[in-house]
Amino acid sequence: MIESAVVLGLLLLLAGAGWAAVLFEWQMIALAGVACAAFGFALGVPTGIYYHLLLYRSLAPRGLLPRGWYWHPMRYHDHLLADERPSVTRWMYAGGTGFMLIVLGCALCLFGILLAK
Repeated sequence: MIESAVVLGLLLLLAGAGWAAVLFEWQMIALAGVACAAFGFALGVPTGIYYHLLLYRSLAPRGLLPRGWYWHPMRYHDHLLADERPSVTRWMYAGGTGFMLIVLGCALCLFGILLAK
């Protein structure tokens, strides 16, 4: 099932890229990519920082965070209590969404620049 969704998503992405190349100028595509990346940064950076802060506030008082925990914070989600988990992971997903918008924006910008050549 997941494989079908990935294939369908890739097909829609390729079809959308083809239509975008026909319908829009390369400058418009590149600017849309810059705007998407900027919005991703505006969303992802503050929510990512707040996620790390919430995780630290939840686990540090119990002594469950070793040095350098912030490089791989998801491995410490198992230590969260049941009532702490939704409030922490909500911000993780928001930060991840911002990161995906940054990647999408960079890809759009690159696509627009490649169309110019």
